[in-house]
Amino acid sequence: MTAQPTFPGIYTFDQLGVGQAKAINQDGKPNSKVAPARTGEAVSIYASGLGAVAPASPAGQVGPSDPLSIVSEPLVASIGGVPAPVAFAGLAPGGRGLYQVNIIVPAGVPAGTREIVISNGGVASQGQATIEVQ
Repeated sequence: MTAQPTFPGIYTFDQLGVGQAKAINQDGKPNSKVAPARTGEAVSIYASGLGAVAPASPAGQVGPSDPLSIVSEPLVASIGGVPAPVAFAGLAPGGRGLYQVNIIVPAGVPAGTREIVISNGGVASQGQATIEVQ
């Protein structure tokens, strides 16, 4: 049995990893039906299992803010099935054992509850994690 270097998972409010992702809109408000993300703006989601970072950070340590620790494997994202640019993927500054992924909401994503998926190292996160889009 071989170990995978990455196994991404998006944190959600549901303990089973489905439904509303733990996400913050660019304006600092938690993403929700009353505060959806807008096209062209960044939404920050929180994840686990994104693998090695550079510069390296010892396991269990608080994520550094200067310099930021960036994930080593290329990361891609989609919102509602539409490819979405990733502005940042690395350890969450000030978080312990937590990754942060800043994703730009692309044009063409219909308004409403939309599935968000991240992939790195060829492995995709769970399905059914969602954010709200305006």
